[in-house]
Amino acid sequence: MEPSKAFIKQDTPLLDVYNELPHSYTELRYVYRILYTLPVTTAHAERSFSKLSLIKTKLRSTMCEDRLESLMFCSIEKEILLSLDNEDLISKFVSMADRRLQLS
Repeated sequence: MEPSKAFIKQDTPLLDVYNELPHSYTELRYVYRILYTLPVTTAHAERSFSKLSLIKTKLRSTMCEDRLESLMFCSIEKEILLSLDNEDLISKFVSMADRRLQLS
């Protein structure tokens, strides 16, 4: 096939290629869906494992999964954490139900 008569132009975005494929090409559409969901780099995964090794030290190896997940989120998504307003967080915490245990 000559390049000028190609079905898809070279600089066409992947999503446009997927949308233009006929539905009869089920296998090819499946491959494009897989390609579209693959990450371009592994930087996010590498950063997550790097943070995990910093957080989960020998002293903290016995912590529960929920706490480890929360610490990981705080460490990885630092921009989100820093954008939160402390006063709003305190007021939400205060307005929650009473969490004290009655010991008697």
